[in-house]
Amino acid sequence: MSVQKIIIVGDKNVDKDSFKDKLMNLQRDSNVSTSNRFLSWTINQQQLKVEFKIVEPDELSAVRDSFYRSANGFICVFNVNDNQSLATVEKMRERILAVRSQTRIILVGIKSNDNESKKLRKVTKKDAKRTAKSWKAEYFETNVDGNQNIENCLNVLMKAIIENKHTRLVSGRTSLKNTLDRFKYYNCFN
Repeated sequence: MSVQKIIIVGDKNVDKDSFKDKLMNLQRDSNVSTSNRFLSWTINQQQLKVEFKIVEPDELSAVRDSFYRSANGFICVFNVNDNQSLATVEKMRERILAVRSQTRIILVGIKSNDNESKKLRKVTKKDAKRTAKSWKAEYFETNVDGNQNIENCLNVLMKAIIENKHTRLVSGRTSLKNTLDRFKYYNCFN
């Protein structure tokens, strides 16, 4: 059984821990005993163990980049009631792509079910879909009270991983600017 590492990124004010807990509660196969650390998941009759790791925006860069390199996929989470959380996720995605030129990414908007939250919404569904489309990624909206779309977003990401497809493909080679930025980041030259 292979282990797939999924990194969850998002702004500090987004409840990534609750989202991770909802993912972990999706245990599909009750016959498979796994620890609290792994989720047992089946895609295309292939049994997988999924490990989730939350990475904060202010994580130490060397540690963060190490997590990014070892990941099989990324879930970028933002709050639909906060424009800043989407901007933070976009910056984190740029950092992911600086470390990995090809990867699997999905965008997830977290919303609340109550009517008060609908009035406070800052990021429209249309804007979020436009952002995901520019990333060449899938977009899902979930709610904090239920499991709406939680299973769907994990299925799409895991299928992309298993089928060795990318939700975002970089065409051609990495640009010279990205290569130079990497050298600067790792202090290869001034």
